Amino acid sequence: RSFNWRLEGPFDSNYSLAILNSELSIALEKLNHNVSINITEGNGDYPIDLAFIQSNKDLYKIYKNEVKDNLPTINSRNMYPPRVKDSQARINILHSYGWEETQINQEWIDEFNNSLQGISVMSNTVKKILLDNGFSKPIAVSHLGVDHINQEEIDFYYLKAKKFKYLHISSCFPRKGIDVLLEAYRQLFSSLDDVTLIIKSFPNPHNNIKSKLRDFKNKYSDFPDVLYIDSDLKQSEMRSLYKQCDVLVAPSYGEGFGLPIAEAMLYKLPVITTDWGGQKDFCSSETSWLIDYEFEYSSSHFDLYSSVWAKPSIEDLKRVMYELYDNNNTSINLKLNKAFDLICSEFTWIKCAERNSQFVSKLLLLKQKLRPKIGWVTTWNTRCGIAS
Repeated sequence: RSFNWRLEGPFDSNYSLAILNSELSIALEKLNHNVSINITEGNGDYPIDLAFIQSNKDLYKIYKNEVKDNLPTINSRNMYPPRVKDSQARINILHSYGWEETQINQEWIDEFNNSLQGISVMSNTVKKILLDNGFSKPIAVSHLGVDHINQEEIDFYYLKAKKFKYLHISSCFPRKGIDVLLEAYRQLFSSLDDVTLIIKSFPNPHNNIKSKLRDFKNKYSDFPDVLYIDSDLKQSEMRSLYKQCDVLVAPSYGEGFGLPIAEAMLYKLPVITTDWGGQKDFCSSETSWLIDYEFEYSSSHFDLYSSVWAKPSIEDLKRVMYELYDNNNTSINLKLNKAFDLICSEFTWIKCAERNSQFVSKLLLLKQKLRPKIGWVTTWNTRCGIAS
């Protein structure tokens, strides 16, 4: 079936959440749904970057589209914070939702249960977290796609770096493990080594990587080479970044999915990541290099009372980083090929759209079957007025 389907959330940037919303909406239209979008955020509407929307002709076409009815059949959202109370279609869901630590705000869970018919999620880890926190409606694992990054020709991005290049791509939020990465990198190498750690991030209130780097350099005179990039790169430039680097390092404390990790596998980069989180749906000992960890209470900005995440081991991270340093043996290529095949076959936006479509079809069918049977039990065993 095809549906009138409205997607809501951010669309007008290269941030991962906007990429998710944009690519899913385009894929849903390719499946012949009548798709419209509403550009908004969890705290309300904001001035959109229309030039960015216009630069993507497929997305701009959807942006100009209107649903045939006043209310769409499906209203799906992915925004932060997750706003669901005012979603009023026949079927209301969060699509391809992600979360990164073990506890979710209980008010959000209550709102999800009261306002939604279901949630599709990025990974099996997110599904478990929702269930553990009391979400009681249907959940489907839709995963994400990665193939968007191959839509443009490579636009060469010049890197002033040494011969061997480790790459880290993240928001540099505390859960991204940047402290662990910098400490492991410092202990492994010095300024005399022909190696560079490239950190691609973007300015945000929780990103203090510049001050961290300054502290490390002041404390250790022989601190190894680091190249920090916080400018906004096009997908074509990101392709160039992946192509020029040797290893992706993602020692995260928690991931909903880990889009840069999957993108790196598409370019046959060896991936080092923590052995816990949403990335485990595609990161195994056969496709990546996993870091040991210990659970600890989360210190994220969500400030949740009993939430935990997985702190990666610095010693184990050092071991794996050194194992892959300038190493091109056959076993590495076997892993890279397995990772590439898995990402190409299962993690595309069409697959993600199909899983979301199948999910809402089941929710509609479930809603149609809900015909309550009502009975009365009374102590009045006579045909009197009260019994009537």
